Amino acid sequence: MDRLQQSAWQYAAEAFPLEELPMLAAHALVDGRDSPALRELAGLPRRSDGSEIRELYVRALHELGIPLPDEETAGRCLLVSLAFGLEKGELRPEDVAHRLSMTVAASTPEETQFLSVAAEYSEWISLDELPGWENDLRTAAHSLTAATGLGSLTSTWSPPGGRPSKAASSTPTSATSPPADTLALVSELSETANLELP
Repeated sequence: MDRLQQSAWQYAAEAFPLEELPMLAAHALVDGRDSPALRELAGLPRRSDGSEIRELYVRALHELGIPLPDEETAGRCLLVSLAFGLEKGELRPEDVAHRLSMTVAASTPEETQFLSVAAEYSEWISLDELPGWENDLRTAAHSLTAATGLGSLTSTWSPPGGRPSKAASSTPTSATSPPADTLALVSELSETANLELP
């Protein structure tokens, strides 16, 4: 699976910064993908109008036959990705809380627990409460990753150049490879939600 396919759920979950989509399109062209909208998107400057970037990105996905998951499925993918990132030590507990998108909704008890604990974080949490919250979040992450059965999902995604996404905090992160099984995760969650994605 290429990075353009992997970007679909991140975009739908508002976890992919719009200004990075032209560069993503350029990389997709190098990777062998091609469509009129993709070429046009790759030629846009980073500071182009957001609505134009969105329109070209969605059109490029359509032209290439890449499904764009619905908001709920994308949000669930984001939760699982964050849980795996915490489990693997690629994210700190605070990173997880900062990367949550407003569009995230939980469907399973494990997702609900993870989202609930993560949402309890605030910059005003006391130093006495912080270790307990971190422990609760790690426990919830472990339960969620165990429940997905996707042990090979080993990396969390970070935008190119380590720039935080719209849903992220101002804390920069290092760029890593996107999750290897993101499309499998989308498919699994789609089946759970009775959606039809190839």
